[in-house]
Amino acid sequence: MVIEVKVYAYLRHYASVPDKFIEGDKWNFVEGTSVGQVLEFLNFPPQLGIILLVNGIRVDRDRILNEGDILHVLPQLAGG
Repeated sequence: MVIEVKVYAYLRHYASVPDKFIEGDKWNFVEGTSVGQVLEFLNFPPQLGIILLVNGIRVDRDRILNEGDILHVLPQLAGG
């Protein structure tokens, strides 16, 4: 299954995959792959504060991805 993964801001420094992957390129994963498994593939520490969106909707790490999904990995923001 082909999905697109977009990693934003300083989170790019955590990923240990080729740079072009982090630019939003499409990659092939096994059918039934979860968001958490993609994060493990990217080697993100589990305690890292991140926001996860699939096709613009906030999800958790258990969400199963489907063909053509776009996963956005964003840093948590604070403000006021």
